[in-house]
Amino acid sequence: MGHLYITAMVVVIQIFMAKELFNLLRKAHEDRHLPGFRLLNWHFFFTAMFFVYGRLLSQPLVNTVTSDKFLYQFVSSLVKYHMAICYFLYIAGFMWFILTLKKKMYKYQFGQYAWTHMILIVVFTQSSFTVANIFEGIFWFLLPASLIVINDIFAYIFGFFFGRTPLIKLSPKKTWEGFTA
Repeated sequence: MGHLYITAMVVVIQIFMAKELFNLLRKAHEDRHLPGFRLLNWHFFFTAMFFVYGRLLSQPLVNTVTSDKFLYQFVSSLVKYHMAICYFLYIAGFMWFILTLKKKMYKYQFGQYAWTHMILIVVFTQSSFTVANIFEGIFWFLLPASLIVINDIFAYIFGFFFGRTPLIKLSPKKTWEGFTA
């Protein structure tokens, strides 16, 4: 369907991936005492998204909206002040974090803050490379994706025929032999 649709698919997958990772760290007891703390995670997520994709997509986006004068000026100013906007969004999130600190919750809050940033590094590092590959050509997106699928298929086949040692209890059909093949 084209570069834009595949990029949109990557972004949707990225949002669901971040949602799952944010929920893994969530402790309902502590979160009850911190209203709006989950919203802060998403603020940092969308700030990072604007930072990464604003840099990658700035020139293609400006070239796309040249027909509409207002939209062209709006996008051009976003591109021009992209780094300043990202900086102020991050500082706003950091101030929000500092203002929501509560006594006896410091350890949990700083832990969540650190994990949020680690999640952002994991999610955006791989997805920014994926999106950059998409704009270098669909082939550079499809090649790694198909290699992963082929690797999974042959690991399953090898593990099915030669596997004896279970890899993990969560997935009993996976074997060490299939993993190493």
